[in-house]
Amino acid sequence: MNAIDKYESFHDWYLIGAEVDLAQRGVVLNVLFDNRKDRARIVLSGATRCLMRDFLIQNIILSTKVLADFGSDEYCAALAALDKSYPWGRNRPHKSIVSIEATLGAELLIECDSFEVEPLESEAS
Repeated sequence: MNAIDKYESFHDWYLIGAEVDLAQRGVVLNVLFDNRKDRARIVLSGATRCLMRDFLIQNIILSTKVLADFGSDEYCAALAALDKSYPWGRNRPHKSIVSIEATLGAELLIECDSFEVEPLESEAS
């Protein structure tokens, strides 16, 4: 079981912030569960491309997937979207793509080497 599966693909979690560090090639996503108590950070390392669409005041996650089957239709569609936004990234060795689909708001595609999930202390604690 990977870290995303443990959190049920972050279904009904809120994406409340994103940080990008070009020098460190990292992306950090801050998420909050629907109960408004459980929080986590999704840390994506070795990020080479990141595409975010429709970031709103409220961003509800439908699902989070790691696309690693380089021949699948879903991976090819995600790669094509990244290639369109980042034409200079084409023809590099393939990496996993973390895909976040929204019920409402932000949808993301992040090409990266690895990811981890860090649970955070509840602010109410």
